[in-house]
Amino acid sequence: MRFALSGAHSVGKSTIIKEIQDKNLFPNNTIITEIVRTLAAQGIKINKGADHKSQMIILEEHYKNTLRFEKMITDRCALDAFAYATWDYLNGAYTYAEHKEQEAIFLDTIKNYNLIFYIAPEFDIVDDGFRSTDAIYQKAIHDIFIKLIEKYNLPICYVSGTVEQRVQIIYKAVLKTIVNA
Repeated sequence: MRFALSGAHSVGKSTIIKEIQDKNLFPNNTIITEIVRTLAAQGIKINKGADHKSQMIILEEHYKNTLRFEKMITDRCALDAFAYATWDYLNGAYTYAEHKEQEAIFLDTIKNYNLIFYIAPEFDIVDDGFRSTDAIYQKAIHDIFIKLIEKYNLPICYVSGTVEQRVQIIYKAVLKTIVNA
């Protein structure tokens, strides 16, 4: 089964994944982290103003991971990539045709996740030297996430609270999904 943590930047996805790893909660699942950071280190543009090619590479990486791993938990997914791509599209970064190309990869990929955990912004942004610290941008991305979740009727489990509370919500939902499969 494939599970993903999703949400705007600086909402705690990496922190939760690290906690899941440290507690070895899902020993049979591959844990995938830092896709975007890895691609950024290779020169792929991220954040505001990412170009069409960059967004396609990010989306394709998520797609490849869903094909590569039957059991995985990831700290971002195709929903994240498409939300940021949608913000860029709405702000004139590329054409409608390019955005439809991104949407096609998103739709091919998103169906491969069994459950997506969505984390809304709850706390102030902590500057990690990597992501934008612009709270208005974070809110705009969050709003796009909500619209995409509703538009595509995605299998979402909303997660909030402390790190421990979030981990417990995820743990219980994963177990329930596995049992009901």
